[in-house]
Amino acid sequence: MTRTDDTEIPDYSGKLRLDGRNFVVIGAGQGIGRQATHALASLGARTFCVDLDHDLADDIAKEVDGIAWSGDATKRDDAESLFAAVLRTFGWLECLVSNAGIYPRSAVTETSAAERDAVLGTTLRGTFHHSRPAAPPHSASCDCSRGPGITACRGARAQRT
Repeated sequence: MTRTDDTEIPDYSGKLRLDGRNFVVIGAGQGIGRQATHALASLGARTFCVDLDHDLADDIAKEVDGIAWSGDATKRDDAESLFAAVLRTFGWLECLVSNAGIYPRSAVTETSAAERDAVLGTTLRGTFHHSRPAAPPHSASCDCSRGPGITACRGARAQRT
């Protein structure tokens, strides 16, 4: 306590805990997605570990005691099936970490239209396909009336409205 401030100091480390909160990590099998999944699980989150490669999804799920799910981020039907499974399993969703992404290993001037379309399909269309079924109405069953937070691990974060 100082002479001018006698307010109680909260348990900040406790406020950072994610116990009982449900997260879906798209692209969880490797790289940033794998690390994000470990970070969430280490703070107590329950995780749905999603990857195009079923073996990678299964590996990360075993590492963090999560649930493995495999699907194609570019396919709307896969996204809808994923979130139906999430809601059956968890009942509600706290946050979607949309981390699926690919990139061509060539300079922009040498990237084909097909490579560009694959990048945009996975990165942009995938985020769109997953954010729609992750949004309300399921949020009425939890305390977040505006839907889950949507996070893209490459630095952009959609704000709740």
